[in-house]
Amino acid sequence: MITAWVSDSLNWPLKIETAIGAPKEVELSNIKEMPVEENLFQVPKGYRFSPLPEQKKEGTQSKEKSVDIKAIKEIAFKKLEEKGIELETEDGTIKLRRILTSTLTKYFPGWYFFRINREKEVQGEISFSNIPVEKAAVSKDKKTVYIIESPETDMSLNKELKTLLDQDIKLNNEKAIKDFGRALVVLYFRETTVQGVEPLGENEWAIYDGTASGYLKGFIVKLDKNGKITELNYKLKIKEQ
Repeated sequence: MITAWVSDSLNWPLKIETAIGAPKEVELSNIKEMPVEENLFQVPKGYRFSPLPEQKKEGTQSKEKSVDIKAIKEIAFKKLEEKGIELETEDGTIKLRRILTSTLTKYFPGWYFFRINREKEVQGEISFSNIPVEKAAVSKDKKTVYIIESPETDMSLNKELKTLLDQDIKLNNEKAIKDFGRALVVLYFRETTVQGVEPLGENEWAIYDGTASGYLKGFIVKLDKNGKITELNYKLKIKEQ
């Protein structure tokens, strides 16, 4: 949920990234070790409490209350059954938990995203069972459903990329292809923080997830004219910043 870079000499995190909800990043720089005055830690005059940005958005999110989420989940459940996933077993019941992030909302307005778990109550607590699927996405028009398979615990990145290429992922119009390409990493790669997106050519995208030694790194995604993924590569160095 959280990745931290900790200084050995200062015994303090210098950079923190969170993957809960909308990804956030905090980084300390220009650090100087010296005595400090106590008044630096006094609450400034005129200080007042202010709601977090997420809390300010609650009014916007309330507009979605009229949406029949149960009906949308039923669409995803039907797709799971088509893939041979039993909704009820002795190990528990398949549950869909909605994913709400600013990046997904930006690139997939009107889409619905869910985490998929098999849950069972045992002695008052919820237990989870391993299942071959991990996430579901339902398109805005509710006619397309994507089911994302779970990676093996020891799966290498190369094998995971190949698994994604082999999945039934297909769109059928140019705008949808581009929108899908923009958000591909967010949807498929566990909690990847997308820092930028750039078209490289026709149906080809660079999706940056960070920097490495002054270079942008991330994924190169190529799609055919029908929207099927034809190439998917991870690059430590896509281009110099």
